[in-house]
Parts: sequence; structure tokens; C-alpha cells
Amino acid sequence: MKRGFSLIMAIVFIVVIITIGMLSFTLSNTSVKQTTEQYLSEQAEALAMSASEYAIYKIQDQNFSKDYLNEVNLTSGVLSAHVSIKYINTKSKTENPETDFADKDNKIRAVILTTIVESNPNIIKDQNIRYVRITTQKP
Repeated sequence: MKRGFSLIMAIVFIVVIITIGMLSFTLSNTSVKQTTEQYLSEQAEALAMSASEYAIYKIQDQNFSKDYLNEVNLTSGVLSAHVSIKYINTKSKTENPETDFADKDNKIRAVILTTIVESNPNIIKDQNIRYVRITTQKP
């Protein structure tokens, strides 16, 4: 009788140890995935800020007597940024001249930058990262 009870206790002990091992493995796997997602989202936010600043630089560098800059694209590793530029209080060639605000000196007063950062789905298959940042700037 004593040997049978010891065998049952040994089996219960092994099952408890296996359960604890599986729970710790699941917890560590979840922690790694959350860390990766947080890292990629921080990178997307930093790339969006950099792309917005780069777009402001390109706007300041643009010769507006020839053409207006409407978009800027950047790629960094697994993330790509697309900046769409909308001019405010300036007669731009891409807008409707009847409804757009016309300035006599045609200087840029302000711009709305819509920055969209997305991950490449061919590289990252299980996690899609998309970060959108809309800012108003005076270049």
C-alpha cells in the first residue's frame, strides 16, 4: 500500500513540475513578443518624426517657381514612411485655384504633413505595424 501511494505522489509531483514548466515557457514567449512589438512601434514613431522633419527640410529646399513638393518617401529597414504634404494659405498648383487661398507674394504660410509609417509585410508576416502622425508646420 505504501509503494502505491508513493507512486501516485511521484506522478502528481511530475505533473505539477511539467505544468509549471509549460506556464513559464508560455510567459517567456509572450514577453518576447510584447518586447518585439514595443521595439517596432518605438522605431515607427521615431521614423515618423524623422520623416516629418525631412519633409520640412525638403520643403525649405524646394524651388516653388517650378513645382510644389507633394510627397516624401523614406525607407529604413523593415519600415517605410510616406509623407503627404498639403499647403495651407498658399496658392499651390495642385489645388483648385477658385477655392484655394491666394497670396500676393506666394509664400508658404503653413503645411499639413500626414506621415504614415508601415512595416513591410514581406519581411514581418505576423505583426503589421502602422503609425500615423498628422502635424501642422510653418516651414
